[in-house]
Amino acid sequence: MDATILGHSRVMGFYLPGEIAGIENIGQATCNHTTRALEKGTICQLDFSALDKTLTQSELINVQKYLLGSAAQHARQLQWERSLTGMQTAEQRVAAFLLNIASRLDSHGFHALQFRLPMSREVIADYLGLAMETVIRTLKNLQHQSLISIRAKNIEITDETALNTLLTS
Repeated sequence: MDATILGHSRVMGFYLPGEIAGIENIGQATCNHTTRALEKGTICQLDFSALDKTLTQSELINVQKYLLGSAAQHARQLQWERSLTGMQTAEQRVAAFLLNIASRLDSHGFHALQFRLPMSREVIADYLGLAMETVIRTLKNLQHQSLISIRAKNIEITDETALNTLLTS
């Protein structure tokens, strides 16, 4: 997801499989950001005005519960993203980013410690408020410390405990 601020496009977040893009716009007439697919995938557009007409009462309650859970997850993600600004070092920001992706994948039933990062290092840098060279250097440093393993866009977290420790140092 990105937003244009003063004529500059800024990466504001990443949606993973199973997450609802645009949940913050429910009930709004317009959307204030653009969502771009980084890889081939499938999306499903929900027409909320049609839900009342097509679902039974119990089905509608289940959809509402799911959407409420998704909204709460989105709120937690926003809170985490705001905490990034308080992280002092590039190493902390990159470690937090990787751990956040892993946690979100795990919550959707995907493998948490081995995953593909479809976004470029430049896009990750924009999201984390770092220079692209800093992200590349930091990822290499984390790999050199044997905390992660990198093969092209594939990441494996090899020492989750040590990666978590970086966040408190």
